[in-house]
Amino acid sequence: MRTTLLLSLLICASTIVTAQTTQKTTSGIVTMNGADLNKMMDQSGIVYDEEGNKVDSLKVADMLKGEKYRIVLMKKNSDSLMRRVIQKRDLVKEAEQYERTKIALRPPSPLLQVGTTLSLDPLAKKTNTEALTQKSILMIFWYPGCFSTNNYDKVNELIRSIKNPKGLEVLLISHETVNSVADGLKKTPIFYNQLFIDAGAVTKAYQTENMPIMLVADQNHTIRFASWGNPDSIIKGLKEALLEVDK
Repeated sequence: MRTTLLLSLLICASTIVTAQTTQKTTSGIVTMNGADLNKMMDQSGIVYDEEGNKVDSLKVADMLKGEKYRIVLMKKNSDSLMRRVIQKRDLVKEAEQYERTKIALRPPSPLLQVGTTLSLDPLAKKTNTEALTQKSILMIFWYPGCFSTNNYDKVNELIRSIKNPKGLEVLLISHETVNSVADGLKKTPIFYNQLFIDAGAVTKAYQTENMPIMLVADQNHTIRFASWGNPDSIIKGLKEALLEVDK
């Protein structure tokens, strides 16, 4: 069975993108709104091997414990849907893909670009921004259901590994309501120091277009990492950025 890899730069296998963004084309990269992407993907959660056979969920979990395998979205030539496929990893190709992924998954906002200074003005009405002086920042723009538990488990592991936790402030920001966020965090626990709920004004100020975005800023609040989505390659980039600012 021949398969064709699609949209691997834009979404990870366990991700259902539901951010309400408009379709646009930038530098040859096409992004779609979440509803259109969902229509293209198999929603069953079933994982297949590269021959098209279903793989038992326990076996999938066991295969993913190491670094030999990953899950990607693939579409069979005769199929109408993209399906989750477990695939043996090629680390060289993944490194090359990561460089392309960093470009494809840059946040849309000019305020959230690597190398720029992160403005804390949008947070001024909700927290004491002076308390963030000389602190590194992990900022997570999140909403319930934007990623599966497994993906944020990886982020939680990175946060747990920080050697100087007092030097890092984790800001979890959601435009969703209190009840929605509370229910979402029960299903997908995420470590944070500060939680901003019903923060539509904040996400609007940062021009996130309500996309799931993670960024890391150093002690001077220079953005060292910023990406929407969280495939494995992006988690790797997040880890490298956190190691750099962990002082």
